[in-house]
Order: sequence, then structure tokens, then C-alpha cells
Amino acid sequence: MVLLNRFGESCCGYGQTGKTPKTEAVCSTKKIRIALAGNANVGKSALFNYLTGLHQHVANWPGKTVEMAEGSLCYKDYEIDIVDLPGIYSLSTFSTEEKITREYIEETKPDIVINVVDSCALERNLFFTLQLLELGAPVVVALNQSDGAKKRGIFIDERKLSKTLGIPIVKTIATTGVGVSKLLTLCTITSGLKRKKISKIRTKKKKTNTDERYLAAGRIARKVMKITEPKELLVDKLDELTTHRFLGYIIMLAVMGVVFYSIFAFGGTVSTAISEFFNTFKPQATDLTTKLLWEGLFGGLVAGITLVIPYAIPFYLLLSILEDTGYITRIAYLLDGIAHKIGFHGKAIIPIILGYGCNVPACFGCRIMEYDRDRLVTAFAITLIPCTARTVVILALVGAYLGAEWAIGIYIFNLVVIAILAKIAFKALPGEPMGLIMEMPPYRVPSPSAVLKHTWWKIKSILVVVFPYYMIGGLVFAAAYLAGTFDMLNSAFAPITEGWLGLPAYAATLLLFGIVRKELIVVLPAVLYATTDLSAIMTPVQMVVLTVVTLFYVPCLATIEALRREFGLGKALGITAFELVFAILLGGLVFRVLNLIGI
Repeated sequence: MVLLNRFGESCCGYGQTGKTPKTEAVCSTKKIRIALAGNANVGKSALFNYLTGLHQHVANWPGKTVEMAEGSLCYKDYEIDIVDLPGIYSLSTFSTEEKITREYIEETKPDIVINVVDSCALERNLFFTLQLLELGAPVVVALNQSDGAKKRGIFIDERKLSKTLGIPIVKTIATTGVGVSKLLTLCTITSGLKRKKISKIRTKKKKTNTDERYLAAGRIARKVMKITEPKELLVDKLDELTTHRFLGYIIMLAVMGVVFYSIFAFGGTVSTAISEFFNTFKPQATDLTTKLLWEGLFGGLVAGITLVIPYAIPFYLLLSILEDTGYITRIAYLLDGIAHKIGFHGKAIIPIILGYGCNVPACFGCRIMEYDRDRLVTAFAITLIPCTARTVVILALVGAYLGAEWAIGIYIFNLVVIAILAKIAFKALPGEPMGLIMEMPPYRVPSPSAVLKHTWWKIKSILVVVFPYYMIGGLVFAAAYLAGTFDMLNSAFAPITEGWLGLPAYAATLLLFGIVRKELIVVLPAVLYATTDLSAIMTPVQMVVLTVVTLFYVPCLATIEALRREFGLGKALGITAFELVFAILLGGLVFRVLNLIGI
């Protein structure tokens, strides 16, 4: 018995129908490679997900901090490999994404390039289509989001467009699969055909310039399109409301407030329950090996679980919902002006929001920006953002003992410092901040499968990077504790902790092991002094100073590893060294200012 794909064909890939048991099926020896290309937010990812399902993986382009997604499926007699190229607006090679896309099409030479086009913005999308044809690429156009175009009174004659461009055109709705089977059939037919570079828009010049290409795209769009008076849609009213220059910000603050409140209300309860659950299995043995394994290795695993399940999963689940609805791009639009005053790119807002969950996937999220300079400075800023672990420190030290107003003040202080440092970084590095170029996708009902998939990809980066460091760090901590080395460490760093920062001597141990896991800063006093009442061993000033230092000093080991993967060891160590020195200097200044004003 063979598997069936969602198109009703014999298949060894995704989308089996009915209750067919999973068996090994063999695809034909006929193989084709398809590249998905197009502007951002035209539905490429939706089409890719529909085609490949679970048979896909995401990695980096070799040597580049740009994600590549590959997948496969069987269709009729073909085994099809699909590559989802970065969403771009041109093949000019000004950005890394543009260069990657052009090189892939020219050098790898996929059998078919499916140019995914937004039916609601045909003229703008045709500019890119004409560039693909000028390369001589074998192109099939997926005229996507045709349902949205119909609602807006836009009618496109795909036959006339096909005749004009000389390539197959198919109307599709990627989210539901409408037209996808026909699209694949045309790909299998077209894959064996050779094409010549188009000459329809050539002039006396050897090369078609940008203006001529835009003019050609406009002429073609007007020739094949008919626009009637559309009905005002509810999503259009919602869009006007959420991007309003005043109400938009109020709605944004309300939405993000609900998100973060829900996460921490849920996380606090669940985290406690998980810790109590695992504590019931704590062994009573006193031998060294058992202690190392339980307090160290297994303790690190439990710490990772208490971070991921209560905080990270809900955060990225809600974030994926906001992404899939299209609201995240509205936030980027609203904050673009503020971001540029600091020096950020507007797209930086998205990974920065990610950073409040965990800095690791946030650093990976910097890939959405086109230029290395923007990626690096955004990643630098992200390492200063209070993730869930740092938030635990803020709430446990400042919030619990000094009040909510002090905790809010710490957050505001953190934002001000980040803004100043980011501004300095952008001034120090060569180049100018680029304007925000981001397609504003229409609002849509989130797809449960897409939301779960995006959530898993973000959580996966935490599992792969964070958990090993948590477990190894826990093991090192347990070994150091059992070996009695804490007093030696505290004495060695006393000139800094006691002399400059005004902290208790044991703060050296807290900060040192906080590099592994930031929440250890509030957990360790219970281990060292058998008390959870931090006010008994620290003054209010010391609590504030320790919190400030924790916010800005050395990213956790998992984040340092993420920086190394994205930007290289030199830049990762450079950011780490700067933040260590800066945090110590800032902490000492805060200590003296607070004493001066009599706190």
C-alpha cells in the first residue's frame, strides 16, 4: 500500500489521506528541483509549507546569516525538491538576500522557478518577474492570494498575462491549496523546456534599466487587470485602526501588555509546579556522584524545562499567532520612525521583541535584515534586553522587595541605555541606516499548522543551544560547590564586587555562575545561605545594583554561542568583553548615585 499526497497522487512524502498506514513507497527516478522566488509576504512560505509539510528543514545558506528552507514531495512520477528563496524585491544584488537569490538561479540552475506573485499588487510584483525572465530562468507564475484580489475588486486575466509574458500562469490560494495541483503539473511539463531570455522590453541599450522595467510592468498590469469598486472590508477598517498615528500605539501597547502579562502569569504558576514536581524525585543519597548528577546535570535539565515550558513556549506561540495574523508587521511599521531616530532598522523591532522571550532565537531572528551592519548592531542590542531569565531576576530582587514601580523603573532605564548604546554603535560602524522596506500583508486568520510549525522552529533553537549549556553549566556549578571553591572565587573578585559595586562578597559567585544561567543569581542564595528571603542578606541598594549589573553584563553562554554562529567568534567575544566592562562601570556609578541621594 502506498502513501497518497494531498493531490491524490502516489507519494512517499507529506499529506497522506484517509487512514493509510505508513509504508515505504518509492518515488520515480524522475527528479526536478523547484525554487520559490518572489517579493516578501506574497505567500511563498505558505505555498512551501503546503507542498512540503513536515518534509522540510531550515538552515543557513553556506557562509551566510540568511535562512534557507528546503523540502521535498512526490507528485505523479516525480520526486520534487523545493527551495524557498529569500523574499526580495529585486535581483540587483545590493543585499545579501538579493545576491543569494541571483546566484542560486544563475549557478545552481533549478529546473523551474515558481515566481509567487501577490494578485493584489500585480504591477509591483511584475518588476521582479521581468528580472527573472531576463535571466533566462524557466519560470511558472503562481498568481497567489487570488481570493483577496477578488474581494478587493481586482480581476486578472491570467490567459492574457500568460500570452504577454510567454510563460505559464496559475491562480492559486496557497493557504488552502487551490490551484496548487495544476501548478505542479505545469512545473513538470515546463521543466523539460528550454527558454531564451526575453527581449520584449529591450531598448537600443544593451541593458534594460530600472525605469524601463517599471514602465513595462505598469503597461502589462494595466493590460491584464480590471479593477471594480471594491466593498470596504472589515480587515481594511482594522488595518486603518491598528496603524493609526495615535490609536495604533495604544492598541500596540495593549496587545503587548496582554501578551506579556499572560506569559508571566502562566509562567510563574507552571514554573513553580514543575520545580515541585521534579523535587519529589530528589534522591537522598549523599555520595559525590549522585550529587553531581542530580544537582548538576539533571538540575540544569530541570532549569531548562522550567524556562522553556512555562515561558518560552507560550511566548513564541503567541508571537507566532501575531506573525501569522500580520500584526507584527504593523508593529514594525509603527515603531520604524522611533527606531530610525536611534539608528535601528525598522525590521529590528521583530527580533527585539523575540529577545524578551529568549536572546538565542532573537539573535537568529536578525537574519530578516538585509545588511550585516544592521544585523550586528541589532544582535548587540538584543543581548542587553531582559529575557525571561533576566526578568526573573528583576521580579525576584527589585519587584518583590522594592515594589512594582522600581521594577518598571529598571525596565525604562534598560531601554534608555540600550537606545544610547545602539545610537553610539550605529555612529561608530560605517554605513547609513536603511529605510524600512516591508510588505504589509493583509490581516488573515492564523493557520494552526503554520503557528505550531513556527513555534517549533523557534523553540528548537533553544533546545539545541540552551539545554546543553544549562546542563554543562549545572554540572560545573555543582562540582565547584562540592569542591568548596566559592570562598576562593569571592576573595579573588572582592575588589570589584565589594570595593567598586558595593555588593556582598558572595556576589562574585552569583555573577560568575549567572553567565551560565541568569536565574541562578536569585537561586544561589538559597543554596549558599539556606534562605529565600533576599532582603535578609542584601540591602535595597545592593538589590538594585545587582539587578542593573545582571541586565548588562556578559550574555549567557547560550547567547554567546548564538552570536558565534551568526557573526563569528571575534565579534561574539568583542560584544561580551564590552558588556562586561560596561556593566561593571555602570553598576559602580549606580551604587554611588543611589547612596548619594540617600536610597
